[in-house]
Amino acid sequence: MTRRGLAKPEDTTRFREEARTAVRESLKNAIEQRKPHIDELFNDVYDFIPKHIEEQRRELKDHLKIYGKEYDLDQFKDGEKYANS
Repeated sequence: MTRRGLAKPEDTTRFREEARTAVRESLKNAIEQRKPHIDELFNDVYDFIPKHIEEQRRELKDHLKIYGKEYDLDQFKDGEKYANS
C-alpha cells in the first residue's frame, strides 16, 4: 500500500499496532470466558450428529469419568461434574 501511495509508512505502522492490540484484547477476552459445555464440541458441525460422532462423544464422556481429574475441566460450563466423577 505504501508503494502505491495509498498509505504512508507511519500509517502502516499505526495500522499494524492497532490490529495487534485488537487481536490481543480479543484473545484475552476469549481466554477469560468459560468454554461451552463439553457436549457442544460435537453439536455445532452437523445438523444431525452421525453415529461415529455420537460414539466419540460417548467415548469422551467415559474417558472423563475415569480420568476427569487429570484435566482442567473448570474452564468448561458444567466441566466440574466431569472432573469430580
